[in-house]
Amino acid sequence: MHVVSFISASGGVGKTTLSLLTAGAYALHGKRVLLVDLDSSATATMWTVGDHAEDCNLKTLLQRLVDFKTGRVGRPPDAGECVRRVRVVGTHSDFHLLPGGNLDDVAGEVKNLPKWSDLLVDLLGPLVDKHDIVILDSPNWVYWSFPMTIPLSSFYVAITRPGEAEVKKTAVFLQRVYAVMRNQFGIDSPDLYISVLLNQIRDNRVDKIAEAWEETRNTITKAFPNITVIKWEERAKYYSDKVESEYYGFKLKNGLGIEEYREKGHVLKRDKGEDKLQFEAYFKALNRFIESTAPYRRVE
Repeated sequence: MHVVSFISASGGVGKTTLSLLTAGAYALHGKRVLLVDLDSSATATMWTVGDHAEDCNLKTLLQRLVDFKTGRVGRPPDAGECVRRVRVVGTHSDFHLLPGGNLDDVAGEVKNLPKWSDLLVDLLGPLVDKHDIVILDSPNWVYWSFPMTIPLSSFYVAITRPGEAEVKKTAVFLQRVYAVMRNQFGIDSPDLYISVLLNQIRDNRVDKIAEAWEETRNTITKAFPNITVIKWEERAKYYSDKVESEYYGFKLKNGLGIEEYREKGHVLKRDKGEDKLQFEAYFKALNRFIESTAPYRRVE
């Protein structure tokens, strides 16, 4: 069982969309999948079950857990009671969703508890163990709830746009994440567990896309030598119907957006196209990262 957290330094880089598509991809491959919506906006929840989970979500579960730990109620909450089954659009496959909520409403009570950053492990541990893969649509690192993802997560996918300013912002963001991982949780070599994925590449020229990936890798690995910048070496027409290349990340195209997902189904079930080729390569590269890194996972 692996827990993969999708994180980013900026909003609007596709973190929730890729969390949803990745959960769907694992479901299509026959895995038991849980998607946990920890993003402050609860966008994945709105995209899948709407407002039908207002009375049973992460916020209500954390409140019940606080009530249990402070003696106000006699038994801990069962997170499984709030899980919703979500169909992968355009398929017969499905995965589980633990809906999100406004965690700011319970921040004060949660942070008053000792070892509050372990609460997500306490809450989700039994549920996580029932799945093959768990995807966390993580909150932004500036939110108070971000440290709760670290003791639960096995791996991270940090999503960034190409470009000097954005990549440097991602590097600064990762430094702060590393500090939390080392100082609060005693995790050695945090960069072993983090991969970086380029998304929303705007250039159409294959040579420029490759150059953007190289620049990203050089900037990121200068600070974090052991980090993985996602690429897939098997050549295909990922970015042009005339030129084969390696896979370097996702172009900025509507084919991977939430509206396309809703209208046409999961990208892996479409007949053809650059979007499908790119996602297939990304999914292979992600699994290679997980499989190659898994032996180094820390022992709890």
